[in-house]
Amino acid sequence: MFRLIKRGVFFGIGMKEKARELAEELMIRGEKSEGKTAKLVKEMADKGEKSLEDLKKRICDLACKGAEQINIPSRSDLDRIEKGLNDLSVRLGRIEERG
Repeated sequence: MFRLIKRGVFFGIGMKEKARELAEELMIRGEKSEGKTAKLVKEMADKGEKSLEDLKKRICDLACKGAEQINIPSRSDLDRIEKGLNDLSVRLGRIEERG
C-alpha cells in the first residue's frame, strides 16, 4: 500500500517536471511565448495535482474499506478503549488505597 502511495507521489512530481520541460522546449522552439509557457506549465501542474489528489482519495477509500473488511479497529475505537482502561486503572487505584 505504501509503495503505491509513494509511486503516486513520484508520479505527481514527475508530471510537474515533465510539464516544465515540455514548456521550456516549446519556448526554445519559439512556439510559445514566456507568458503562455508559464500558463501551460501551471495548467499541466494543476491537472497533475488534481490527478494525484484523486489517486490519494482512491487509495484512502480502498484502505478504509479493507480495514473494515478485516475488522481493524478505528482510531475512535482505540481511543474509547484507552479511556475505559484509564478509568478502570483509576478505580483500581482507589480500591487499592482503601486496602
